[in-house]
Amino acid sequence: MMRAALFFVALAAAALAACAGAPNTLDVSGYPSEMQAKYEIFETRCSRCHGLERPIQARVADGGWKAYVRRMARHPGAGIDAADQRAIAEFLEYHHRREAQR
Repeated sequence: MMRAALFFVALAAAALAACAGAPNTLDVSGYPSEMQAKYEIFETRCSRCHGLERPIQARVADGGWKAYVRRMARHPGAGIDAADQRAIAEFLEYHHRREAQR
């Protein structure tokens, strides 16, 4: 019984540690200046409703970010206009392509 309890405590601690490692910001200092500007839009708009780790860790097919961002922009209070949607999708597309090449 005690062994099972210790197992579940260890399992819960591991799950919490995995969540704590999720990035909520990115270091984009090595990105082109255009992408740094788009990151600022992404950071400002997307953090209104959720943490940035959600889109940073999302698995979206190439070319799928436009639809992903459009869906998020439909949420009440999102405040993401069409120009910002394009900028955010372009940033996320760039970021994920860059990460895939690492």
